[in-house]
Amino acid sequence: MGESFEDDLKAIAQDVNARRFDDHGQPRGRGINARLRVERDIAELLGIAKGLLADGRIVEEEARYLHQWGAHHRDALMRWPASLLFTRVRQMFVDNRIDEAERLELQEVLSAFVGGEMSITLGYEGAAELPLDQPAPLVCWQGEVYVFTGKFAYGTWRQCQFDTTGGPAARSRDVGAAARAQI
Repeated sequence: MGESFEDDLKAIAQDVNARRFDDHGQPRGRGINARLRVERDIAELLGIAKGLLADGRIVEEEARYLHQWGAHHRDALMRWPASLLFTRVRQMFVDNRIDEAERLELQEVLSAFVGGEMSITLGYEGAAELPLDQPAPLVCWQGEVYVFTGKFAYGTWRQCQFDTTGGPAARSRDVGAAARAQI
């Protein structure tokens, strides 16, 4: 070891840091900043999608670039909406090519992904219009038990309950009993 106890501690600290960080000073453990990397990749994907749509058509090279981007950003593909988008992209490239009809479909899916044509034209961040439920599912409110918990973007849970049931909702401490009573 070194000449003094302090030199030994410095050598140990350098060795530990050398194992924790790569040559660029970045953490070696992928889990340390995985969430931030995925968020960055999703933002990058939105930018790529807008760029691909900018001229109003998708050519084969652009579609292939998008497909290859997905192969190099697998963590992002585990998260919605990239997971939905790339499920379809992989299906389009199952034969290692993409035809005109598939490119038109990809253009529609990418347009919905970025929030529609207006978000590209005006440059704002629109909400995704992905066809998750097209056609819309039948929703039957009568005679159903709904459980509201947590926080909602729509409003308070009381407001969600009111708008769902058309009036004040019955409260129950035993949700299981209320559900069983409906069966």
